[in-house]
Amino acid sequence: MDCARTIKRLGAKEVKVIYRRAEEQMPAELKEIEEAKKEGVEFLFQNNIVKIIGGDKVEKVELIKTELVKKENEERLVPINIENSNYKINTDYIIMALRI
Repeated sequence: MDCARTIKRLGAKEVKVIYRRAEEQMPAELKEIEEAKKEGVEFLFQNNIVKIIGGDKVEKVELIKTELVKKENEERLVPINIENSNYKINTDYIIMALRI
């Protein structure tokens, strides 16, 4: 969240956070998400990255929409890709963030 908000404050025209689960499952404080939205950060919930497209630089990202399903022996709902829901967005830069 810090990266997205900082990049927006530094003057990026658009900043998108892509998350494969729903907003309520995001491992961030609700206040942080709301503040990021107020600052102009866009959230693409229930989307998964399929492919980063470009030659010498990033040009596009292919995404696929997800649905959340309850799997046996899982506490959290699990994101499953929705077949044929792929689409592409233009981008010039990607910052990958993982929660360990």
